[in-house]
Amino acid sequence: MARSRRGQAAHEFVTTYGWSVLLVLAFLGVMAYFAGAHPDALRPARCRFDGGFDCLWASASQGGTLALRLESRGTATLTAAACRFEDGSATVTTRDVTADAQPLPAAGLPWAGDSIKEVACAFDADNPFAAHAGKKVPVIVLLSYTDASGAAQQAAGDVLVLVGGS
Repeated sequence: MARSRRGQAAHEFVTTYGWSVLLVLAFLGVMAYFAGAHPDALRPARCRFDGGFDCLWASASQGGTLALRLESRGTATLTAAACRFEDGSATVTTRDVTADAQPLPAAGLPWAGDSIKEVACAFDADNPFAAHAGKKVPVIVLLSYTDASGAAQQAAGDVLVLVGGS
C-alpha cells in the first residue's frame, strides 16, 4: 500500500527554516521589551495649537525650559501664557514665561500677523524634565491673547517633545 507524502515538503520547510522564524520573533520580542516600554518613544513629536497660532518647533531641556517657536495667524496681543506638565501624579505649571527672550509686559506683547516669536516656559523649583532626559513628555500650553478686534481669546497647545540636555 502506497503512503501519501503530500505534507513532506511543508514539514521539511518548517524544520529547515523554523529556527530563523523563531530568531526573528525573539528579536522582535527583545525590541518590544526595551523600546516598547515607553509607548511615547514610538510616537512622533508633535506641537499643535488651536486658535490663532501655529507651532513651528518645540524643544525641552533637562534644565527645565520648554521653548516654542510660534507663528500668529493674525494680529494679536499676547497677554498671558502658561505651560503645564502632567505625569499622572503631579501637575507643574510655569512661573516664568518669556517671548523673544523678554518677560511678557503687563500690557501684553503685540504680535503682528504672520510673525514668528519664540515663547519659552521655565519650570524653576519643580522641574518636571529632570527625570525625563531622552524621553518624550506631554506638555499643555495655554495662551491668552486679544485679537485685532480687542476680543479676549485663548489658544491651547498640545505638545509632545523630546527632552534633551541642559
